[in-house]
Amino acid sequence: MLTKKDTLILKGLSILIIVLHNFMHRIKPVFGENEFYFDAQTFVNYYSSFISNPQHFIQYFFSYFGHYGVQIFIFLSGYGLLLSYDDKEISFFNFIKKRLIKIYPVFIIAVLMVVVFKYIVLKIPFNSEATNNILITLSLISNWIPEKWYVLSGPFWFYSMIVQLYILFYLIVQWTKKSTKPLWLILVLSYMIIFISGVYFESIKISLYLNFMGNLPVFVLGMILAKSKFNFTKTSVFVWLLFVLVFILGQLNNYFWYISQALVVMIFIPLYVWLKSYVDSLKLKNFLLFTGQLSMYLFAVNGLLRAPWFYLLSKLESQWYPYLLAIAHFIFVYIVALIVRMFEQFIISYLIPERN
Repeated sequence: MLTKKDTLILKGLSILIIVLHNFMHRIKPVFGENEFYFDAQTFVNYYSSFISNPQHFIQYFFSYFGHYGVQIFIFLSGYGLLLSYDDKEISFFNFIKKRLIKIYPVFIIAVLMVVVFKYIVLKIPFNSEATNNILITLSLISNWIPEKWYVLSGPFWFYSMIVQLYILFYLIVQWTKKSTKPLWLILVLSYMIIFISGVYFESIKISLYLNFMGNLPVFVLGMILAKSKFNFTKTSVFVWLLFVLVFILGQLNNYFWYISQALVVMIFIPLYVWLKSYVDSLKLKNFLLFTGQLSMYLFAVNGLLRAPWFYLLSKLESQWYPYLLAIAHFIFVYIVALIVRMFEQFIISYLIPERN
């Protein structure tokens, strides 16, 4: 099983990957990624760019694959919630209240930061559409409305989706206390729905992967492996390589792509478990633990802090500046995340003194 320390380190690794992805995938050449929608040509474009410019492997790799870091977070959410609540009687109100208290205050702060930057610093006209976009974002329904999930900051789609999964978790955990069989049934049914309806939802510009449905399999997989106390060290190398192969096929075929989100979990976490015994650096482990503890705040602010660096990049011509500015971006994001955490904790201590 994964320990609390393991989950924090994995969160630390995942948020580093996500922040790097959110920065790198906006730098030319922009070839996109198969995150919410699938297009085999996107991977072909990525591969062609990599072959032509292998010296930019880091930029291209994280630009295309970095979004899978979100899947690790979703998996760990299902994994951690199951361990916390599997043997407890909980009320829906208290459970959702606790979840919202944990994520919503920092979300509001991040939204306010975007509003200040856009409409005060940049002096973008504040009109009825702007008000509507803010309200839709705060209401956590933006990812059900075509073209609205990214209107304030791209990463904000996650908040709507994860609250949907929290609601489903409460419903699911009530009748899965004795066995993993109901969870396996939910996993299979969710994939059936995705396979059958995925193309339709794409046609109306609503990706299942912006909502609970597309991410439910990974979330439930976390619950299954937590309940079964799965030992990741026993993942055979042959099976692991098979996962890698199918994952690669998932970049070229939409049906394999539907399962690539779960596969990346079964590739990444066993690899971490295998390698962690060979990494003896206490400083690295402490840094990743610290980053994992700060991950919620890093996620909230990293997207909205990219704009100044992209402006500088537009004025600079060297192909190596993106890496230098990426380092500066990381430092800036850490500083702002720490400030946001202190501010959130200061405010919340008065409003909800006993928040866990």
